[in-house]
Amino acid sequence: MTLRQGAYRPRAIAGAGSFFLLALLPHSPVSADTVHGTDQVVAAVTIRARAFNPATVKVPVGREVLLVFENQDVELHAFVPLRVLDDIPLHVDGNGAAQFGDHGLVRVLIPSGGRAEIRFMLQRPGLYDYRCDLPGHQMRAQISVEEDAPHQVPP
Repeated sequence: MTLRQGAYRPRAIAGAGSFFLLALLPHSPVSADTVHGTDQVVAAVTIRARAFNPATVKVPVGREVLLVFENQDVELHAFVPLRVLDDIPLHVDGNGAAQFGDHGLVRVLIPSGGRAEIRFMLQRPGLYDYRCDLPGHQMRAQISVEEDAPHQVPP
């Protein structure tokens, strides 16, 4: 577990049913789930067949986000944010290996069958790219940070 700039406050996350519901919508933007009783939203991304699913995740501006990656492939993958998380306080958890540089999170390596959780808050709306930078992995996806991002509330 890596802690960066700020205290970690444990919170409940959405149930597994919500995660699998999000994973079934690979080609359309998916909104994050709101965690009951908190301001935190959970955005789930499945890695399978050398692809991030969904390709675009919508999250709200100014709210705490828990971005969860589940690697269902038989090979190692990486989450490489392209400047979206530069100089942003965040927390990385799970069994992925986080790598930090001068401006913050550089990437998280996620093993086969592994899970990485990245907790952060973005203050600017926009469309931000991320990718897997491992050789031969042509994987790209986006985080859409929106003023009024719709939320799916877990049952």
